[in-house]
Amino acid sequence: MGGGGRPFLFIGLIISSLVDLTPQVNAIKRALAGKNDGAADEAAYSGPATRTQMPHYLLKFAGSNSVGGELLPHLAAGYLATLGATEIEIHQRVDDKGMPIPERVVSGTLDGKLVGIEVMAYGSGTAFDALSASKADIGMSSRPVKKLEEIYIRNQGALTSAGAEHIIAVDGIAVIVHPSNPLTQLSRAQIQKAFVGEISTWSELGVPISGPIDFYARDDRSGTYDGFKDIVLKEVPLRTTQIKRFADSELLEKAVSGDPNGLGFVGLPYIRKAKVLAVADGALPAITPSRYSIKKETYLLSRRLYLYTPTPTTSPHVFPFVTFVLGDKGQSIVNKLGFTTSRSPARPTRPAPRLRPAC
Repeated sequence: MGGGGRPFLFIGLIISSLVDLTPQVNAIKRALAGKNDGAADEAAYSGPATRTQMPHYLLKFAGSNSVGGELLPHLAAGYLATLGATEIEIHQRVDDKGMPIPERVVSGTLDGKLVGIEVMAYGSGTAFDALSASKADIGMSSRPVKKLEEIYIRNQGALTSAGAEHIIAVDGIAVIVHPSNPLTQLSRAQIQKAFVGEISTWSELGVPISGPIDFYARDDRSGTYDGFKDIVLKEVPLRTTQIKRFADSELLEKAVSGDPNGLGFVGLPYIRKAKVLAVADGALPAITPSRYSIKKETYLLSRRLYLYTPTPTTSPHVFPFVTFVLGDKGQSIVNKLGFTTSRSPARPTRPAPRLRPAC
């Protein structure tokens, strides 16, 4: 993994969206003076702290790329600001070839020291792997935890309890094509037939584009793919030909928007240049994903985005962070980044104040 990274432009979005967490902040600052042995402090890197690599992090996140690609880093930046941090930056890590990977570090200066929050956004399934291995403090998911996943990490507390499962936003999976494509809508049945291999050319969809359809989909660890599979594919497996799989939503959208024969699906907030299609379900009219149709969940591919915080926890930042996210200012960041706020962002139920002992 390369140590370099490219910073995101950090403007007044976060600084104007703060919430007063003074009681928790004071407690956290006292905790920072001591050593915190746990998942948030376990790291293979042992060199000096930089903007993209640190021996220890205040919080470590793992899971959904839909949550962790843009939304979580900006929420983390807002949280650092509530702690009094300055010089806050968001950096994306790159691999040894300089290509961006779905890992970000949110850093800032707090009490004269460089501190950071690490975000590993390789897909919802990786959230529960990381939680079970104590390699993350908070899991990110664009789908509810599966029963087998919950059983697998049951020793860390029930993930479906009020104090462990937090709906932070409502999102939609958009079906996308190249901007020049004349298509405006598809039915669920048409999308299914295309992505399972029963339809392979644009002419079969009545579109005057020569050649085969180039399909784009998120990878198997993705909650976006799980949602698409549950709603559209049902029990039929995804096609294995004419398809490219992606771990990163941003790269998938870019690929489709650059391919005149492309057809794919991605979380709505990642749309930049691709054309979004309306989706029909049976005899019901086609609905375009929008803030309104997603919040009302009338759009077929609406979904909820989650944070999971099992107990006992390893970091004193877990509960204050979730409180910030579900508060008015955190939900303002959710809204400004193109996501739809959760319908009832209730305050989290504080779990028993236990820290997992160091291993």
